Amino acid sequence: MEGKVEVEKREPPRGGSRRSTKIRYSAVQKLKAVRLVLEEGFSRELVCQEMGVCRSSLRLWLANYRAECLATGKIPH
Repeated sequence: MEGKVEVEKREPPRGGSRRSTKIRYSAVQKLKAVRLVLEEGFSRELVCQEMGVCRSSLRLWLANYRAECLATGKIPH
């Protein structure tokens, strides 16, 4: 076969070379997002867009905040 070179295709090793695209948010960032919704009155969608957070994450942070407030006796906003 002149002019053609056969190249063996290989799959990347399982679980080794792929990096996670998951973003980790600090407790301060989570609290800021929660306060923007509860105290400042911004919509969840706007907070998600501005902070680059998915809706399910913000929903979870709000639920955790409210649960923590109930556990400690503080009144959530």
